[in-house]
Amino acid sequence: MFVAKIFKDHGNTEIIGLTDQKTSKGTFFIYLTITHKREVRYISIGYEIDDLFQFDKGTVVCRKDAKVMNQRLDYVLSEYQEKLDSIDHQERFSCAQIKEMLENKKNADNTITIKDFMERRISDFRKEGRNSYADMNEYTLKKILSIIGNIPLSGFTTSTIDKFMRGMSDLRGATRQMRLSHLKARINEAIREGIVRYDIHPFSFVKMPKSPAKTLDITINEFRRILDMKTRHRRLSLARDIFLLSFYLGGMNLADMVNARFDGNTVSYVRPRIKGREINPSCSLFPLRRWRLSVSIGQLAGN
Repeated sequence: MFVAKIFKDHGNTEIIGLTDQKTSKGTFFIYLTITHKREVRYISIGYEIDDLFQFDKGTVVCRKDAKVMNQRLDYVLSEYQEKLDSIDHQERFSCAQIKEMLENKKNADNTITIKDFMERRISDFRKEGRNSYADMNEYTLKKILSIIGNIPLSGFTTSTIDKFMRGMSDLRGATRQMRLSHLKARINEAIREGIVRYDIHPFSFVKMPKSPAKTLDITINEFRRILDMKTRHRRLSLARDIFLLSFYLGGMNLADMVNARFDGNTVSYVRPRIKGREINPSCSLFPLRRWRLSVSIGQLAGN
């Protein structure tokens, strides 16, 4: 490598260089050389010269188009400098990640960071009435910013996700799984919207953490005790009826039960969390369940 020019020195990150390796046409490509944390990566910028003597101390010389080429190179270098300056916490990334972020960021002015994208989606969730889910995503965003910083969406790699997981090592498995699921969902949304593209998906090799399985089922006898329970306490009776109604509806939650429609032997509902999508889940009730359901609805109406 013939080093010709130091254009940018930002901590341990430099953009320098000219390669002395000939192309198939016998010319020489000018490259950006990124050195960071004792690693080196190269970025092709699409310019070439006929001989090494035509590049002297960072300037193209001995060519009829030397002036024009120098102006173009200065413009390209200034663009990369802006891109480099827009990367926060450079010390957190490897040389390969810095290179990937520089290559993927077409324009520093319209680069979308994880904070930009998640805040927009959180706003969308609130407009859809999904406030609880919006709150959970806000917590996830705070955790992302505290561990890996506000990096561009294009800067996410498998190494970035590994770092995020290590930063949550003190959290329970279920909590880590939730934070990772939120991040993965947002990245997939950005991919579908065409905002970012990955050769290798950042979650390609991630094994989601899980909490130990818990036995939450009740026995048949316990269920019969709830079913046959007699009480004078109105709230306790209401809680039992809501539980039974949810059970007969296949585990439907309260928010869905409130908005459910009962037509003949079918109950139809739209889940608030998927409101706006072209999905209208429904289920059919068996005769026994229909009888139990009628009893529960009557008891609820009486309370």
